[in-house]
Amino acid sequence: MGIEHIAQLTNLSISNLRKSPETAEMLSTGRIQAVTADGRLGWEAEAPYDAIHVGAAAEGWWVVERLVGQLKNGGRLFIPVSDEDVQDGEQWVWEVDKDEQGEVKKRKCHGVMYVPLTDRREFTQ
Repeated sequence: MGIEHIAQLTNLSISNLRKSPETAEMLSTGRIQAVTADGRLGWEAEAPYDAIHVGAAAEGWWVVERLVGQLKNGGRLFIPVSDEDVQDGEQWVWEVDKDEQGEVKKRKCHGVMYVPLTDRREFTQ
């Protein structure tokens, strides 16, 4: 499942995936999907997921909590998060694991600099 908030980028992703016979087949069977939506909300329709990778920095732990709710027990979330307590916008990649009993553990991994995770409304303003 790929989520993009700009329809043109969703369409470009699908177009590029169709260039390979293997990924074109996965698109046609639904094994790979791409949708236009607010990625901060995840995609509950297909949850729960084994893994979730976020390719832009979340501002606030509410995004993390929402996405953790869409993980399977035994799943992992990989997400860059802006440090809200630091004025220069420092970001860290966090690995968030949900064990088989549903207990969540968070591990701060790497300092990074990603673009912010936004929605379409914010992007167009």
